[in-house]
Amino acid sequence: MTSRALAILGAFDRGHQALSLSQIARRTGIPPATAHRLLGELQSWGALRRDDDSRYRIGLRLWEVGSLASPLASVRDVAMPYLQRLYEVTREEVHLAVRDGADAVFVEYLGARRHGTDVGHRGLRRPLGESAAGLALLAHQGGPALDPDDRLAEIRRRGLAVLPDPSAPGLRTVAVPVVREDGTAVAAIGLCVRAPEAVQRWWDVLTETASRMQHALGHTERVPYDRAVEGSRVGA
Repeated sequence: MTSRALAILGAFDRGHQALSLSQIARRTGIPPATAHRLLGELQSWGALRRDDDSRYRIGLRLWEVGSLASPLASVRDVAMPYLQRLYEVTREEVHLAVRDGADAVFVEYLGARRHGTDVGHRGLRRPLGESAAGLALLAHQGGPALDPDDRLAEIRRRGLAVLPDPSAPGLRTVAVPVVREDGTAVAAIGLCVRAPEAVQRWWDVLTETASRMQHALGHTERVPYDRAVEGSRVGA
């Protein structure tokens, strides 16, 4: 029964955020009567909620539990003041991504409404090669297997990845890694910008923010958030 309950939760994704009983039964292959009983249990626990139109959505309780996942909890907790300061300085869309297997998962997203994009980008999952943040993570995983890839080698050399945003024509995503002492990435922070010159303009701010976050993640004494981008060439 546990596998069936997990299958029901797995039926939800970004393209299917609200599902009816019949849709869940069809997507999971679980008989409707069994699915209905499991849905009731998941709803009672808070993993799902039922809307007025009788469709089910992921519940807040499941999000609360998921937010405790490592490395999400520690990285996100440390990152938030820096992300907020980065948004205040740039007024561009700011995001934080971590690696999960072959995907980049965007665990935080600030200022998403500025370019008319969906604030639901938080929790978005994309293959590593389909976003600047994913490429920044992939290029800083270490090991000789990455050496033959010229694109990843260039990202490692520059410390910066730039890629068109596939979900918003005309926008670019630019990201830098937050690395451990051994040079491997624990996360990536990035911006979504419209003007081509904004990539160069905010490069210093991004790299400085990543540096401050690296220091905070590697030491017990954190850098105060109001100095997170102090000294960067904001107006460059």
